[in-house]
Amino acid sequence: MRNVLFALSSEPLRMSEIAQQEGIHQSVASRMVASLEAIGLVRRERSASDGRVVIVSLTERGVAELDVLREQSWSVLRDVLMNCNPKELRALKEAGKSLELLGVLIEERGIQGSSSGWCADEHAAGQQR
Repeated sequence: MRNVLFALSSEPLRMSEIAQQEGIHQSVASRMVASLEAIGLVRRERSASDGRVVIVSLTERGVAELDVLREQSWSVLRDVLMNCNPKELRALKEAGKSLELLGVLIEERGIQGSSSGWCADEHAAGQQR
């Protein structure tokens, strides 16, 4: 569910967009959002232009929780990097270049969603056969 908070950090999203980004069925996304809403981290609202569409956004408490999660993530990253030897740091630098290239290729090809979403879709399709 952390991923949902991170996804909402830049802008409110439709429930369908959350499901697509997480690579899950919309009903699963709805349950995740309901759990986050129950603890006050997100709010759901109907779209003013299309009442069928549910828009999810962070609450003030959700923004505060996201700040805590970000700091925890940075802390872990700092700790790991501080304990890397030069060989490990070089390997990470090379991996970073590869990931940057991957990002460019994905952007160039206009690929939406994540590979996990594709796998979830393929898995669901296989179960329906």
